[in-house]
Amino acid sequence: MSPPSAVAWPITAAGTLALDDLSTPAGAARDEPGGSAAYFALAAADPGPVHVVAALGADGAAAGAALLRPGLDLTGVVRLPGHTYRWRAVHDPATGAVTGDEQRLGVYRTWWPAVPAAAAAAPLCFVGSMAPGHQLSVLRQCRRARLRAADTMVDFIDADRAAVRAVLAAVDVAFLNERELLALAADPGAAPLAVARELLGRGRTRAVVWTRGPLGAVLVTAREVVARPAVSPRAVIDPTGAGDALAGGFCAELARRRRAGPADLAAALDCGLAAAARSISAFGLRGLCGPGAREGGGRPAGGPPGS
Repeated sequence: MSPPSAVAWPITAAGTLALDDLSTPAGAARDEPGGSAAYFALAAADPGPVHVVAALGADGAAAGAALLRPGLDLTGVVRLPGHTYRWRAVHDPATGAVTGDEQRLGVYRTWWPAVPAAAAAAPLCFVGSMAPGHQLSVLRQCRRARLRAADTMVDFIDADRAAVRAVLAAVDVAFLNERELLALAADPGAAPLAVARELLGRGRTRAVVWTRGPLGAVLVTAREVVARPAVSPRAVIDPTGAGDALAGGFCAELARRRRAGPADLAAALDCGLAAAARSISAFGLRGLCGPGAREGGGRPAGGPPGS
């Protein structure tokens, strides 16, 4: 296996910046900085640079301050009148399930992404979970990107499945959990792995990363299916943003390598799982930006999926 390149690709990360109210068996946190762009960017900040494209409301100072880190370019983050996007969630870390959630879009109701020139020129572009129209706008502005990746949410699939499918067809790598895969299925009885395979080859999609919470993740390509167990953190505190952190670690490894062949994708999956383990070890973004954030999460746990 060839070593990573000495000069990494820059990455553009578009998505939400948020203030979260979180509750898990480990405790609760209110007004915690978060959002899809934040989790991804912090997980991908080494080696950087990561150009963040997002919006904050007048009350979003804490969410913005959480991203004042080396390797992150915040030129594409705009401050608008109104409220920052907010998310409230009750988590069960044992299963990875959200037992209650509520979102208030705030400034994302009126924001439209404007990608700065440096971000538009980045070879790798990730669009995090947000309205599919916003995702497609970013992808059009980043048309020079060699590698594109996307995440989504069940809410967006339920509202406009065709639009979400258009986003997925416009990217090389799609990050989807089981609920999202099943929501995308044309056949209500389809298994998640079958849905992932069905997405391959539509447009430019050539890899699907099926994220499975405490069971790890599965890389699905036309050539192979690679299942990896989760990496156990020192403690499971808060699973919020674990999927975005996984995507950030995954994309950061491809940026280091400046390529995305089969061996590179498998190695990127390992890096993504390590980033997810760091993320869930503390509330909010703290596991990705506190002491030890660059260290591995611990030992593998869980097992391979069924088909």
